Amino acid sequence: MITPGDELKRFGAWVRKVWAGSMGVVIALVLGLLLGVVYKQGDIVEDCRYAGSFRVHSQAFTCVRKI
Repeated sequence: MITPGDELKRFGAWVRKVWAGSMGVVIALVLGLLLGVVYKQGDIVEDCRYAGSFRVHSQAFTCVRKI
């Protein structure tokens, strides 16, 4: 007979197995998000430097320097 404690142990083992197998995916996702943010900020800085404005999808923004 399977008790609720046994089910909980099996579920805990499954969660640990899935987490251990997906750690690389989680790290790659976080690294990709960080690199995307850095890349987009670089694009905005370059657009402001040369064109004085930048676009995000269909919205256009004017660059104003604040000191």
